Amino acid sequence: MTEISRAERASSVIRAARFIMILQAALLIVNLAYVVVYTPSFANPVAWMYLAYSVALPTLVAWSLWRWSTRRMRVRWVTVTVQGAMLAFSSSYSWVWLWLPLVVIVALLLPAASRWFDR
Repeated sequence: MTEISRAERASSVIRAARFIMILQAALLIVNLAYVVVYTPSFANPVAWMYLAYSVALPTLVAWSLWRWSTRRMRVRWVTVTVQGAMLAFSSSYSWVWLWLPLVVIVALLLPAASRWFDR
């Protein structure tokens, strides 16, 4: 007789990283709305670059969240790269934009993440 096995459950570190990324996606969407509403003129090329950056980040975070359940290594490394870009190009000294990407990067570099995404 065959035995029905439950799907492997993610560790608390992986679930915390995913929760932080959901929080980041929500904050990035609010930031995008702020950029669109409060940018005085898009005649400046720098404003267009900032708008492109403000669109690309929530899109990449959403892609990572959408593909999270596939548990592929590519998703893990794209997520680490996107979080690294968020950390490197942060124009704010707020703890949200500095610490949250760092926490996600550290969480995804732990052995628990390696086991979760090793599929």
